[in-house]
Parts: sequence; structure tokens; C-alpha cells
Amino acid sequence: MERMESDRGVVALAKALAGAPCRVLANFAVGGSNSDDMFANLEPALALKPHVVVAMIGTNNIYAKAWSADYSIASIKKSIDRIVQAGAVPVFLTVPPRSDATNS
Repeated sequence: MERMESDRGVVALAKALAGAPCRVLANFAVGGSNSDDMFANLEPALALKPHVVVAMIGTNNIYAKAWSADYSIASIKKSIDRIVQAGAVPVFLTVPPRSDATNS
């Protein structure tokens, strides 16, 4: 029997971390956004009362915005703190280092 999409990847990871069944919020940001954009859009997402919030962070902060590490970390921490305050488990994924903005 073929597994459902929801049984793979970050959803399975989030369920394992939070204890299934759970409500998982993942990939709610618009492509090309940065961590400040994510924080600005977090409240409507948290209104769904997720148990786990999964987000990939960092690439656009570094390559699109060229933010310093200190600024980027502070920006990301705001979202983590808000997610915890809302009672959800934050699962933040990073991407491997890239040599420049065109390599994947």
C-alpha cells in the first residue's frame, strides 16, 4: 500500500516530536521571504493552534538580504519565542552552506 504524503518528511518528524495525532503547520511562508517576513505572518498561522510549526530558515536572510549573523539570529529568535509562547513546538530546518547565491 502506498503511503500518504502526510506520512513522509517533515510531517512525520513533527509528529514524532510532538506526539501524534497533532496539528502541524509547515511551509506557510511565501517563497523568497525572510525571517522578518515570517514573523510578520506568524499570528494568523498561530491562530490555527498548531502543535508543531516547521520552517526552513536562513537562505534568504543570507543571500537575498545579506544580513549579518547577529541580525539574522535575532530575527529568527523572535519567531521561535512567539511559537513557544503560543504553546507549539518550533522545528526550524536550515540549509547546507552554499558557495554563492546561484549554487544549490
